[in-house]
Amino acid sequence: MSRKRIRLLKGKIYHLYTVGGPHPSLIFKKNKKKNRYYAIVFDTSSGRHRTKLKYTTEPHIKQSFVQNRPVLGVRRDFGNRELVNIKINREDKIIIKIVSKRKPRLTSEYKKSHKE
Repeated sequence: MSRKRIRLLKGKIYHLYTVGGPHPSLIFKKNKKKNRYYAIVFDTSSGRHRTKLKYTTEPHIKQSFVQNRPVLGVRRDFGNRELVNIKINREDKIIIKIVSKRKPRLTSEYKKSHKE
């Protein structure tokens, strides 16, 4: 018997399960009927496709980064528990707003379920 899935809320942070493992992600736009969830993905390692945040998202982390493109996924890509210990500073919300306006990357689950 499968566990019951919770309703994902806009503006809350959940784990996003992708190829690289789970990453905390902020859902900024959703359409439950079409099974589309747009999310900003956070990271702890630097890289070419990441922007460093001024403040860390969690107290026990040295640096926090945000991926430069949002992710478009389905409900199955996200975890079942809200991450309440992750906070985003007011100054970093400017970066998140810029990233949310960019063209999203598609998850593999989204590509499978939305073939046209």
